[in-house]
Amino acid sequence: MPSEHDPETAERLVAGRYRLRSPLGHGAMGTVWAAFDEFLRRSVAVKEVRLPPGLPELEAEQLKERALREARAIAALTHPNVITLHDVIQQDGAPFVVMERFPGVSLAELLARHGPLTAGQAATVGDALAAALEAAHAAGITHRDVKPGNVLVSADGLVKLTDFGIARSVSELTMTASGIMLGSPAYMAPEVASGKRATPSADMWSLGATLFAAVEGRPPYDAEGDPLKTVDAVIHDEVPQPSPGPLAELISTLMTKDPDARPLPADVRRTLHDLRAEPGPLFPSALFDDLLPEDVGGKANEKAGGNASGNAGGNADENTGDDDAGSAVSVAGNDLEAREQSNGAGDPAPLADDPGPLPFAVTEAAEREAVEEMSTVLPQPRRRSRLATAGLGLTAVLLFVATLAGGFAASRVLAGEPVLPPPPRPTPERAQPPATATYAKAMPRTDNASMLVGEPPAQFTIDVPVDWTKFVTQQSLGHLPTSTLIEYVSPDGSKVLSVERFPEFFAEPLDGTFDEYVDAVVSMWPEGDVVVVQYETERTRGRLTYRTVDSGSTTDDAPDTRIARTTFVALNRLDSDLWVVSVTVPAEEERAGRVQLFERLAKTFAAQ
Repeated sequence: MPSEHDPETAERLVAGRYRLRSPLGHGAMGTVWAAFDEFLRRSVAVKEVRLPPGLPELEAEQLKERALREARAIAALTHPNVITLHDVIQQDGAPFVVMERFPGVSLAELLARHGPLTAGQAATVGDALAAALEAAHAAGITHRDVKPGNVLVSADGLVKLTDFGIARSVSELTMTASGIMLGSPAYMAPEVASGKRATPSADMWSLGATLFAAVEGRPPYDAEGDPLKTVDAVIHDEVPQPSPGPLAELISTLMTKDPDARPLPADVRRTLHDLRAEPGPLFPSALFDDLLPEDVGGKANEKAGGNASGNAGGNADENTGDDDAGSAVSVAGNDLEAREQSNGAGDPAPLADDPGPLPFAVTEAAEREAVEEMSTVLPQPRRRSRLATAGLGLTAVLLFVATLAGGFAASRVLAGEPVLPPPPRPTPERAQPPATATYAKAMPRTDNASMLVGEPPAQFTIDVPVDWTKFVTQQSLGHLPTSTLIEYVSPDGSKVLSVERFPEFFAEPLDGTFDEYVDAVVSMWPEGDVVVVQYETERTRGRLTYRTVDSGSTTDDAPDTRIARTTFVALNRLDSDLWVVSVTVPAEEERAGRVQLFERLAKTFAAQ
């Protein structure tokens, strides 16, 4: 009987909504839990992201905030072949990623236990993956870690791609900021292995390598389980050719070293269309009996830290070269959770890189000067102490030196690339604000900001642009109590209308004030990246305007682009609750956003 005091087995309630019932397994970046959403009354999988030990406090805060922002952006990607991200929250300093539970297993596990797929099975899997990548690339997202361990399959032929770098992006500043090459070497494109930027074309190589493993039952590269030797082989060796068969030509075309010569996802789908298996079950259901947990149709017993068979060693790794085979399944919510890398030393699996350009990023945004060039800046509320800038710079130097010691220098030398990163390119000129901006027609909406099922409704109405999408999150903001946040996001992801409720904010024991809320907001941003432009309060109301600068998605033409945004906030005290209505727009749309969005929509808010 598990001890109720054991944090790895005792039930916990996260954000007042998700009840963590039992650990499904553990990986290098956290624990995946079987959980229950008490608000929507459904089973989910929750991944508790853990920061690398020894991370400085300031960097830890920046990483956690970026993880949450990126995950919310990726949540905008909805496709039947992509695992659905339901929610991202932060509690007790740790991010939690909430995903759907999928009744399937990883392709890596299936290959390890039952051998290569038939041509029809592989074509069906490949078509689904190409469809998922087509949707991701259209949304500006590069997966960067397509491999059998991140592909989920079910007996009836449903295929899903998972792990778009949600958890792994938590480590990106400590590792990728120094240029370290991350990902799974056996499935990594040669240009990425040599230290160049990952592009959508790199995903297509990885798709080809995954199909290679599917039809051959082994990875295309596997230099005795040695990551550096594998990287060297990917860069310098001849590309391995699959056995003759219906998919051989396509795999060879995908795995060409010239990124520009690789086909697009739509081309891959056209090629695979007539090669797919006949409609119906893709695999015999008996293949899954010993792999799936009992609650999703299998016969296996749950064992934390291993797979459904209790096999913690990672046979899938040995046969497919997938360094964390099974992690995708655990993220999706069954027992085949992430395992330690089984390349001989038992080191943690390498982490994937930044998932790429995000749909929430504005392509040409004003940079830091948009925050610094303020004609009138009112006194800011008190903010918490921060680490000195010099300390942060020293940390960055130490991290880079540590990265070199960890093998990055060796891999760059193998690739014929310089060890030091290139100097930063000149910052692009500030984008000029448009003279006018138009927004969609708004219609009244009624939603509920209550915390739990059974709690009295906390309904409100507000006018919302008709083509904006709703997201619901429960989160903790600094030391403030958990809130319910409803966000309405524009189709391009650049503008957000938010309604947030902090229950009992003004009651004891918190006895909160508007100043404390503003202080908490400011403290979530690094020093210098937020400026309060306006802040004034009355007894039960307040107005706040602040500008922020955030690192945006980089491109080859402008790797140092920064995203400047302006947020307008209306603070409302209703009984003991704090209601916050806000509109966030790109800095270049500040005037239009204030007049046509904030002032027009905020006045329609009414709590019932």
